[in-house]
Amino acid sequence: MNRVLYIVKLVVVLVVSITIFSFVTISHNDSLCQSVEISINDNLKYYTQEEILKILQDQKINILETKIKDININKIESIISSMHYVKKANVYLTIDGILRIDIEHRKPIVRIINSNYENFLIDDNGAILYTSENFTPRVIYANGFIKKNYANYASKNIIVDKDKKSLMQNNIISDIYTVCKYIDNDSLWSRMIEQIYINEQNEIELIPKIGNQVIILGNVENLENKFRKLLAFYQHGIIYMGWDKYSVINLKYKNQVVCN
Repeated sequence: MNRVLYIVKLVVVLVVSITIFSFVTISHNDSLCQSVEISINDNLKYYTQEEILKILQDQKINILETKIKDININKIESIISSMHYVKKANVYLTIDGILRIDIEHRKPIVRIINSNYENFLIDDNGAILYTSENFTPRVIYANGFIKKNYANYASKNIIVDKDKKSLMQNNIISDIYTVCKYIDNDSLWSRMIEQIYINEQNEIELIPKIGNQVIILGNVENLENKFRKLLAFYQHGIIYMGWDKYSVINLKYKNQVVCN
C-alpha cells in the first residue's frame, strides 16, 4: 500500500512539474526581448555595439520589443560570424529576456605594405584582412620589395591555401606570415621585433626596436635555430660589446652569426 501511495505521489509531482515548466516556457517565449548586450572578448575595436546592431537592422532583424520565440538566434549568429573581422560569435537568450552576443575578433599579427603601397593584414590563423578605417592594430609591419597585390589574396587563408598548393605556396607573403606567427608566439621576440623588410634578393630582414642593427634572416628554413642563434648572440655577445657595435647581424649561415 505504501509503495502504491509513493508511486502516485511521484506521478503527481512529475505532472505538476511538467505543467509548470511548460507554462513558464510558453510565457517566456511570448515575452518580449528587453535589451541586447554585446560583449567583445578582446582589446580590438573593429566594431562598436551600434555598428553591429546597424548591420542586423540592415538585414531586417529587429530584436528589441520582439517576441523571444520570433528571434532567430542561428541567423543572427551566422550574420555576425560572417563579418570581416569576426573570428567567432556566440548568440543566446537569457531567462530574463536579454539577447547576449559574445564576439571574438580576428587577431592581426602583421601589416603588409607592398610595392604599390597597398595595405592589408594577416591574422594569427592566416586569414587575409583588409585594413579598417575604425581601428589600427599595433602589429609588426612588413614592407620592401613585396610585389604581390592585395587583390591576389583577398578572402584567402594562407594556411588552407598553402596546404592546397595554390598561389600561397613558396611565396614571400606566406614566409612573412610564418615569421610573424613565430614571433607572435614568443613573448621575447614579440617585444623585440617591430618591422620586417624584404630586400631585393627576396630575403627577409628583421628590424628590432632596440639598436640600429639589421638582422638578416634570409628565408624561413631552420627558423627556430636562427632565433636561437640570435638569442645567444644577444646574451653572450652584444650585451658586452654594446648595441651600436654592429650594423648587420646575419643569421643565414648554419651554426654561424656573421656581423659587420
